[in-house]
Formats: sequence, structure tokens, C-alpha cells
Amino acid sequence: MQFGDTLHPPFPCLEELIFDVPGSSVNHTMSDAQGLVQFMTALGEIAQGATTLSTLPVWRRELLFARDPPRMTSFIWRCRTIALQLHPEDEMRMKCLVSARSKIKSFIPMGYYGNSFAYLVAISTARDLSNKQLGHTLEILKKTKESVTEEYMRSLVDITVIKGRPLCTVVRSYYVSDVTCVAFDVVDFGWGKPAYGGPAEGGISFMSFYVPSKNHKGASSFLVASSQAGAPTKVI
Repeated sequence: MQFGDTLHPPFPCLEELIFDVPGSSVNHTMSDAQGLVQFMTALGEIAQGATTLSTLPVWRRELLFARDPPRMTSFIWRCRTIALQLHPEDEMRMKCLVSARSKIKSFIPMGYYGNSFAYLVAISTARDLSNKQLGHTLEILKKTKESVTEEYMRSLVDITVIKGRPLCTVVRSYYVSDVTCVAFDVVDFGWGKPAYGGPAEGGISFMSFYVPSKNHKGASSFLVASSQAGAPTKVI
């Protein structure tokens, strides 16, 4: 009850609640959120006595070598831009993480746990985001999302390798990662499903997570979690 009616980040007394195993960490260059859930699920199966895993891990990073939520997101992007009070002509970027698993199923096998997401980028000026109707922002995001096809994902892999994996700019950018359907909350190590599973502290100043939430009555919803500048992201 000390955590309130609904569990959500940021969690108080986090360091006291979670044991920090020496040498353990989450390295995003190795896997994405779904890959992490696959790993945690495997540990849960082993902890419960399984001798074989339901899903075997697949390394196969060569698969992604170079070839030879929209209304809510629109609302947050618009409100954040207004609050920042930037120059009207400043170019604003909304970056949503899109999973390639649903776009290139033809060659990503079951069990692949590496990163397989791309940044979907929508662009508008601060003036248009602040002054035009919400429908304007929603339409920008909708068109950007519709442009992501299998060819788009394959081309992204090409350009990423050709350009030497350049870093994404964070200037006037806002990132959103939806982990409501990743299934952190169903991982079972033998003593039942967790009361909460997902980011523990939100994100960083230019990034938010959509996280699943459930109150004491069992009613499900989702929350938008953010953190202060420079704060790390932890998963529980």
C-alpha cells in the first residue's frame, strides 16, 4: 500500500528493493525489449525445473546486415513543444520505435533476441505543432507510420551499415517507446507473475515510455513514464 493504488515508475526506495547483482546490466546493443523478455522467460523456465526452453535463443546477427500509440503520442508531442516555448521555426522531431519483427517476418526467425527496431521520425515546426489542431500532428504521425514497409526496414539496415552506424540526433527530438505489449509482466520465475514489469524510472529527459498499468481492482490501462535529464533507465 506504500506504493499507492497503482504501481508505476518512478518507484521509491528502488535501490533498497532490487538487489544489484555485480556485473549485471542491460546492454541495448545486444537485444531489444522483446529479446530481454525472452531471456527473462528462459530464466523463469529454468528456475521452475525445465530441461529445455520453449523458445531457443537465435544469434544470427547476419540477418540484419546490409544487403548485397498515435493519438496519445500526438497529444504529448504537441503539449511538450508548447511547454518548451521554442522558436516558431525550430524543427521538431518525434521519434517512435518501430519493431521490425512485424515488418520482416520472412527472415527473422522465432527466438531471435537481437535489436530489430527502427526509429520512425516525424517532423514539424514548433509553430505548426503549437498553433494547428491536434489533427495536424496526428496526420503527420499517421503518414510517417504508413511509410514503414519491409523495403523501408531493409533500406535502413543498408544505410546504417554503410554510414558506420551513426548516432541519432537528440536536438529538439522526443522519443517514445511503447512497451505495453512486450510482456515483461508475464515473466514467471516460479513464484507467480510480477505485480509490475517494465521500466522502473521512466526514461530520460527527451524520452518517455508507455508502460502497462493495473490498479488494485485489476483494471488495466497504460501510463506515460518520463525521468529527469541524465537519469538512467532500469527494468524491473
